[in-house]
Parts: sequence; structure tokens; C-alpha cells
Amino acid sequence: MPLQRSLIVRIVSISLVAVAVGLCFVRWGPDGATAAKPNVILISIDTCRADHLGCYNPSRTITPNIDDLAAQATLFANVVAPAPMTLPSHVSMFTGRIPLAHGVHDNGQFVPAGNQMLAEILQANGYLTVGFVSTTVLARQFGLDQGFDLYDDSMAVDGQIQNERTADQTTRRAMDWLVRRDRDKPFFLFVHFYDAHSPYEPPEPFASQTQHPYAGEIAFVDANIGRLMAALKAEGVYDSSIIIVTADHGEMLGEHGEDDHGYFIYESAIKVPLILKRPGQQTARRVESIVGLVDLTPSICSIVGADVPMDMAGRDIADQADDTATGPRWLYTQSPYPQIVFDTNPLLGLVDDRWKFILTTNSELYDLSVDPGEQANLLATHPARARTIRDRLDAVVAGVVTRMSAEPAANDAQTRQMLASLGYVGSGQQQANLEIDLAKPDPKDFVDAYAEFHATKVLRDEGRMDEAIEKCSALAQAHPGARGLQWALTDLLVQTGRFAEALAPCELLEDLAPDDPNTHAMKGIVCGRLGRYAEARAALLRAVELDPTLIRAYRELGDTHIVLGEYPEAAQAYEAALALDDRNLYALNNLACLYVDYLGEPDKAVALAQRGMALKGDVPILMDTAGWALANVGRYEEAYDLIAASAAKYSVPETRYHLGWVLEKLGRQADARREYETARDLLGDDHADPIYAKATEGLERVTPP
Repeated sequence: MPLQRSLIVRIVSISLVAVAVGLCFVRWGPDGATAAKPNVILISIDTCRADHLGCYNPSRTITPNIDDLAAQATLFANVVAPAPMTLPSHVSMFTGRIPLAHGVHDNGQFVPAGNQMLAEILQANGYLTVGFVSTTVLARQFGLDQGFDLYDDSMAVDGQIQNERTADQTTRRAMDWLVRRDRDKPFFLFVHFYDAHSPYEPPEPFASQTQHPYAGEIAFVDANIGRLMAALKAEGVYDSSIIIVTADHGEMLGEHGEDDHGYFIYESAIKVPLILKRPGQQTARRVESIVGLVDLTPSICSIVGADVPMDMAGRDIADQADDTATGPRWLYTQSPYPQIVFDTNPLLGLVDDRWKFILTTNSELYDLSVDPGEQANLLATHPARARTIRDRLDAVVAGVVTRMSAEPAANDAQTRQMLASLGYVGSGQQQANLEIDLAKPDPKDFVDAYAEFHATKVLRDEGRMDEAIEKCSALAQAHPGARGLQWALTDLLVQTGRFAEALAPCELLEDLAPDDPNTHAMKGIVCGRLGRYAEARAALLRAVELDPTLIRAYRELGDTHIVLGEYPEAAQAYEAALALDDRNLYALNNLACLYVDYLGEPDKAVALAQRGMALKGDVPILMDTAGWALANVGRYEEAYDLIAASAAKYSVPETRYHLGWVLEKLGRQADARREYETARDLLGDDHADPIYAKATEGLERVTPP
């Protein structure tokens, strides 16, 4: 009874050794207030341009609550995101490191456990650490939950699993926790809002009160930030807390030919808001000097009195003022996305208070003081300055890569050892290739193709899958060497069940990227759906050999082993998935089914099923599995309650058969007969299904002669 969940693309990553943290001390606020271990509230607005907030752009009037906070806080006017992508940028927020150092370059990657995260630091300093996120991009399966006592990433709303939840839903959960929290400890509260991300669908009245739906989404988020601020005040913790509002990246909105974000690293995509209120602060401050999202963790550590971990790109900006800034500050930003999609060069950038340099095939240099829209490339007229910044950028990249090769991640080694004990051995240490090859195309040359690619994503999001496939197929044929396009086409075909058509682009991916574990995982999925199980098994084994942290590959491998009758091997695969994510409902459920139906260890099945029920007790398939496990250890009354509740929510042949079997054990022969008959009726003409034979046998037992 496998649970369904879509495969998410991941780029392999570099890891970093964790550093010890110290104790927390009483700190002084800017206006003379003191606080012992002040609470920390960090609010991240996904995809929020700084120029859409009133405190950054007075012509905007859609964010009164954020503006009110800024009126008694420090506003940083020039803030750089390290990447125009959600997960890499958040990892930089939480580690103080650039993507080259923390090893996460794209959404869908697994955060290497060797990274020491802000929540871990604060947790070690006596904090309750709680996170509420609004998208599956930040789900715990990718490792951002490291150090959180509670990490609420459930996207289930009214029983339906979604890819995101709205700001009001996330705010409600955060406010409920705030009221029920343990008041004996200071807390770190991380709240993430996803609404400003496309597609833009603001609710009323925000949709009609704004000229563009993107602005309407930001206005909606602002209203919910207002609700959260009111809750902090009602709890009496607003004045004494550190409160931060920021964003992971911006949105291009058609500038430079890009409608959304992720491709280019121009200002609209990487310039974000940052508002920081110190405990006791009541007066506004404005800092014009350049800062970065990498500065968040060292600044928070400084304010709460925790030792700032070494080897960070970020620095403490909590007390920064323009007249005390020492020397020029250069900040790194990157986008490997063009390389991923079109096999062009990536984009690597370095920016200070005035100059911005973008390294790629045809590099770019901008004077942001007179050209904030980055329209005039000064590379030809300022070659010496470009060369100087290029040398500085090369030093940044070389320094990180050298350090990474010299410092293997202990936690990753531990993970590999654990997986090896389950029979899986692989390096899992492939590095992202961000080298510039002048023979490769420039990302700017593919901007029209990227616009078409974006259009396919819009069609997909609107549910117009056939149109999306047609457009993506044309793009893939026009650019056969573009791995990202072949991957997108394969994924669309898999999502729509067109597996035979998916095989050709999938095999082309194998030729284009033979060492990409995701390619082999996708081939395993496609071959499995086509009934080519031996090929599926080989592809999935290759995937986990290349990347031992690829959870979905282990789950698919477990399913494939079951079909092949390799039950101990299937159990190993699900155990490997759970070793990486102990809350993985798919693996918990299927492993429980294995133990009760095939491996003859129902006690283990009960323990696993109860873990699943503790995580999500209202899912019918988990209720059925838990009930069936209990039935097989003789706890029939408990089993009946769970299986009957499952059948009432979701009537399927297997559940009906289980219910009939339990009723038979309880001596309710007539009721058992009805359930066996229902199981067979639900199967219709599918007499080959094993449940049909089992239900038939059951009927023979309970039908009077």
C-alpha cells in the first residue's frame, strides 16, 4: 500500500564541519534595555523584493505592519541574497555561509548534516526552537529542520496535501504555539511565508486593492505579520525580543527577460529587505552599507551572547552604522540554474556598495550608484576594475573549495557508515561544478528559451499538462543537450502517467549526465512503472551508490524489491530511507506492511505503524496498516476500531479484506462475509489481484454450508 509522493530534483553538495557553540549571556539593547536570552523571532517572506515595502519605497502603501516595525527597528537598505533560490538562501541565513561552503546550490538538495545551523546553536544555549514553514521546498526531508524542537512543515489542509499553505494558515499555527509554549525557556521562532511566490493568487480584499497580484500577495503577508506582532504584544514579549523580517530572494517581474527568479542574479532577484529590532529598541535606524543574509546568524549569536561559530562569510551587523564600517565589503551571489537547465555557464557574482561583477561566458560589470537597473555593462570601458574584482571572486571560490577538500564532514561520514551497514555504499560527495568554461554558452543567450521554459511551468501549475508537455517537448527537441529540459520533460510525462514516452528523454539523460544520481533514480521510476523491474532495480541501486542520501530512490527501491519478491532487501531500502528521515510516512507504512505480511514480525510492524500514527493519525492508509499490525498480534478490538475508521474514510479492497478478517476473528461471521464480498466487488473483474483470492478464501470460511 505505497503512499505517493513526487520525486524532487536535487543537486549534490559539499559539506562543512560543525563548530562548537558557547553559552549565552545578558546583552544590552541599543536603547539601554537589557534582556537575558531574549526571544528571537525570524520572519522570512519568500520571493519579496525590497522595493515593494513602504519602508523601502515610500510610493508603496501595501505593508503598514512591516512599516510600523521598521519605525522602531534598524532597516538595512542594501541587502544581498546569496542565491535567487529558496533553499540555498535559507541555508545561508541559518549557517552564515555562502552556498559554496554549505553545499546547497538548488532546491531539492539535502542539507549536509555537517553544517551547524542557527537553531542548533540556539538550542545548545537553552532555547526552545520552533519553525513554521509554508512550502514543501523547506520540508524537513531536506534537512533544514536541524536543531528545531518543533518543525511544522505539514502542508495538509482539510485533509488535502498541498505544496504550500497560505500565510493565514501558517500564522494561525504559529500563534497557537505561542499561546501554548513552555514559558520557562526563551524561544527561537522561525516563520516562513510563501505567498509572494508564483503563481500569484492573493485573496480578497488584497487582490482588488493592489494593481498587481504579486503586490497583493505581499499585502496579504503583511496583514498576517500584523496578526503575529499583535500576538507577541498580547503575550508580553514584543518589546523584549529580537524581531527580524527579511526575504530569501526577490522577483524579476519581467526585467532582463525573466518573469520569476532563479535564473539571473540581477538586483531585482537578489536585493532583499532586512529589518532588525533589538530588544528594547524604539527608534528607527537606517544602514546604507551593504550587508548580506549570511550576516543573520552571526548577528543573532552576538545579540543573545552565543559564541559566533568560526569560518563564516557573515559578520555581526547588529550594531553596524555607516560611519563605523571598516573598508569595502564584498558579498558573493550565484546562480547555477542556467547551467542546470541549458548546460550553459553558471553565474557567479560579487557586489559591494557600488560595483557589481557577474562572471560568466560574457561577464558583466555595473556601477550600481548610477545604474541600479543594470542596463550599461561597463566591462569594456573599465577592464582594470573588472580584472580586480574577478581576482577577488576567484580568491573567494578557491578559498572555499580548498577548505572543503581539506575538511571532510564528520556527520556525512557517519551517515555513509550507517548506510553501509544497511548494504549501501557510495561517496555522496560529488561537488557542484561551478567552473567557468568559455567554450560554453552564455546564459543571456538562452533568455528567450528560458521564458518558454517558464511558460511550461505556468501551464503545469494551471493543470494544463498536455500543453505543458507539448511546449516542453518542443524546447527539448530544440536543445537536445540541455539536461534540465530533458529532465523537465521526463518529469511531466511521469506525472501524467505517460511512462513509455518518458523512457526516451530519460535514457538521453543517462548519456548527458551518467554520474547524476537523480537521472538513475528517474530511470528506475520509469522502468518500474513499465514493469521492467530488473532494470528499475539496477538503476535505483546505481542512484543510491552515487548519492546515499537520495531518500526517494530508497523508497522506490523498496517498492521494486517487493515486486521482485526480495523482501529482506526491501526492508533494508525502507530502513535506509528512515535513517535519513525518521518521519518519512511512506517508508514507515511500507516497512510495517513488510514486517506483518512478508517477514513474519508483526511486533515490529506494530511499533512502526504506531510511529506513523503518532505523526499523522488521520491518514486512512496509516490507520489500516496500524490496525492490520495489531490484528496480527491478536489485539482484535483495537484493530477493528482503526480499520473500520480507515474504511469509513477511504474504502479500498485491501482495507475491506482486513476488516473482514478481523470481524471473523471476533466471531462476527455475517459482518465478515459482507466485508469480504465488498472487497471482491470493489475489485470487479480484477480476479488476478491477490486480495480477490484472499477474500474468496475468507468467504468460504464464513459462509454456512
